[in-house]
Amino acid sequence: MSDLAKQIEHDWPEAQRLWASSILLHPPALDSSIEALAYTDLETREVFVNEAQVENLKLRGSVQGILAHEIGHHIKYPCTLALHARLQLLEKQLLHLRHYSLLNLFTDFLINEHVGKTHREPLIAVYTAMGAAESDPPFCFYLACYEELWGLEPGRLRGPLARWMEDKFPGYRGEAQMLASDLFNLAPNVFTQFIYFASVYSRYLGLEQEPKPFLVTRCHGEPSPDDYADAIVPSPAEEAAVERALKEGWIPEGKARDLTGQDSEQDRISTLPGVLGGDARALPKVMAAHYRRLAEPYLMVPPPEKRLGEPIVPTTLEEWEPGEPLRDIDWPATISQRGDRYGAALPLRREREDTEEGVAERPWRARIEIYLDVSGSMPDPKTVINAMTLAAQILALSALRHRGLVRALIYSGNAMKMWAWVRSELRISRFLMNYIGGGTDFPFKVLKESIEECGADQPIRAIISDTDFDSNYGKHQTSARAFAEAAKRSRPLVLLQHGGIDKNVRRYTEAGARVIVVRRLDDFPRLAAALARSLFGDRARREDGGGP
Repeated sequence: MSDLAKQIEHDWPEAQRLWASSILLHPPALDSSIEALAYTDLETREVFVNEAQVENLKLRGSVQGILAHEIGHHIKYPCTLALHARLQLLEKQLLHLRHYSLLNLFTDFLINEHVGKTHREPLIAVYTAMGAAESDPPFCFYLACYEELWGLEPGRLRGPLARWMEDKFPGYRGEAQMLASDLFNLAPNVFTQFIYFASVYSRYLGLEQEPKPFLVTRCHGEPSPDDYADAIVPSPAEEAAVERALKEGWIPEGKARDLTGQDSEQDRISTLPGVLGGDARALPKVMAAHYRRLAEPYLMVPPPEKRLGEPIVPTTLEEWEPGEPLRDIDWPATISQRGDRYGAALPLRREREDTEEGVAERPWRARIEIYLDVSGSMPDPKTVINAMTLAAQILALSALRHRGLVRALIYSGNAMKMWAWVRSELRISRFLMNYIGGGTDFPFKVLKESIEECGADQPIRAIISDTDFDSNYGKHQTSARAFAEAAKRSRPLVLLQHGGIDKNVRRYTEAGARVIVVRRLDDFPRLAAALARSLFGDRARREDGGGP
């Protein structure tokens, strides 16, 4: 064990006591490969210290202060990745910076105000050693704020750059004094504090090129799709912060409308990782979680089932995904098929069904097959809320909440299928985030093959489209025949059509289909919810005879 490791082991308990008497965190680890002096991983709840930098900068006397600072990220600012996600989207709305962020400087400042009450000199040593670059006015201003916070003489942390800053930004010292004095009076609303912090800093970010991030300590960890999805809608605390900021004159009225107005949800979607840059792979998961939230108010609660015992008959194995119930994991089957190492990371799930003896009344289980139009006439659901996609989500989730099965197809000029029957809300909602664009060509061939495949056990089928479906239907006689056969054998076949024309609606109903004409796009969710009630409610169960 190195001398620094021994010192960390000794200082760690005392650093924790600065925040609480008992804290459940992993002991710190040494990692000289990281960019910063130290960093915190909010996903794993770990703290890492850069041994090489500590030794090179002669900061052994500051180790306890560094550890106390990192604990502050876990305990107070931002504490959770959910709060980090909200601050991240708020910052992008405020400043529109793509490769630079104030969040770490902001949370560090809040933490150091507390840690500095007992570890002032160790923290001063850290920022003196790290220094500032002439080409980075934001960090020079940041150090001036610390000089005011800790009562240091001007230039103590910035050295000769103090005069350079005065020439380039007259009055900056007064702004630093004001920020160090007023920021903490805005607690406990951290969003109010951040908007004020960003409004002051915006003067020092008005450069042709975004400044280079300056790393002293850093907070790591990527918010989950659910964290980002939850952050799309401003919270009451954020709304209160924006109202205060507008009243104080920190932001103009137009910016306040962007932050919490009618279009704020769409504005936040445009700032999600993957829309304007960054890793686009997370975007479908984020938006799928958001659509599930949007669908939730439209979903009905299934009636309770009368049970005489526990479900005992195992179903087939499926992939378990984060967010699904842990009780569904079949550990014996997982370990048997995938071994100890891979099984822990990639478990398999298996639901249990009821026997006739286990349930007083055999549960009714619907199956619904969804055909969703994702042609160019509708927006990509990952960047704009698509009313037709939301309608498909409502139908799918309604079926699953009633212990049904779902499979789906999205189509435009070609088609993508998720054709295995699934019970997973995560899997189906993420699939429905796909988008093709371009022209519209309904896959009547797939519809015909589905009828043949299902035989005597036909599912409910729902087609969600607009008037482009009319031209697809009239292209070939085989299309009309496939539709009529599906209308005859499905249980039932329903067409949700935006802007349906009366004469065409009549020919579909005469063929045996149920047609729901959607006059306005905004009506899609409401009408999909009404359709779900008719398909999966008590009346539908009775009319269907209680069988699948």
